[in-house]
Amino acid sequence: MRDESSVWQNNGSLVILRGSELPYKCVKTNNAAVRRVSVQLLSDEEIASLVLFLGPRLLFSFLWPLNRITIEAPLSQAILAKSEAHRNIGKWMAFIGFPLFAIAWMCMAIGAPWGEDRDAVFGFLALLLMAGLLVGGFGLLLVWQSRKYGLEAPKITKSYAWIKGVHKDYLSSLPVWPGEG
Repeated sequence: MRDESSVWQNNGSLVILRGSELPYKCVKTNNAAVRRVSVQLLSDEEIASLVLFLGPRLLFSFLWPLNRITIEAPLSQAILAKSEAHRNIGKWMAFIGFPLFAIAWMCMAIGAPWGEDRDAVFGFLALLLMAGLLVGGFGLLLVWQSRKYGLEAPKITKSYAWIKGVHKDYLSSLPVWPGEG
C-alpha cells in the first residue's frame, strides 16, 4: 500500500491513487473508525452501460472489462450498523418480493384460480406480479447500495479515482489535488 500522501481533495471529491491507503478516520462521518471495509466502486459510465446494455455487456465483459476500483474505506460503527440494517431490510424485501412474483406468475401461466370472476382474479394476480417484482427489485437495489456505504466514483482512470460522498471535514484535512502530471 502507498502512504496517505497519495490521497487528495478536489472540488468536494476525494482523489485517490490506485493502491493508496486512506487516513484512518471514518470517511462518512470524520469520527474514529472501527475497521476498514473493502468497497468496490464502478464509474458512472460503467453503471450506465450496465443498465442500458446488461446482456451484451456481461456477455462480452472479457473484451471490455469493467472500470472499477476497490478501496479499503475506514468506517465508524454507526455507518457500519446503518449499512447492515439497510442490507437486512433489502434481503427481506427480495425474500418476500421474488417468491410473490414467482407464485403470481405461475398462477397466471397455468390458469389456476380462474372462477366466474376471471377478470378480477387475473387483475389481482397481475397486481401481485408487479408488486412482487417491484419489492424484490427494490430490495436487491437496497442491498447493492448498502455495500457501497454511500460512496460513489463518478470518474475512474487507470491511475486515479474521484470519490463522492466523503465527509467535508475529512476532505478538508487532505491536501489539494495537484492535477495529473
